[in-house]
Amino acid sequence: MENKKENMAKHYDLWLVSSLTKMSYCKANQIIYHQFLYFVNKQTSGVVASSGFTLLKPNKLDGKIEFHLPNGSYFALPSDCPMNVLQKLVSLC
Repeated sequence: MENKKENMAKHYDLWLVSSLTKMSYCKANQIIYHQFLYFVNKQTSGVVASSGFTLLKPNKLDGKIEFHLPNGSYFALPSDCPMNVLQKLVSLC
């Protein structure tokens, strides 16, 4: 049997690739919302996540996120772009 932390980590990873809000994901999976929020906040506190990415807080003044690639090219997305879209784009690079 999984312990609570492992179970929540699994749900966190599944939520990241879903297109659901935290609230909708919790309702669909019968998870207590405030407990899930607590876990998500711990996961996104600026440390490197299991995916190898570091959560960065975008500059709200310009409203975009820029990804600069080693070959010199880059792309810019709205700062509120869904995580699953970012993951798919980065996986194509």
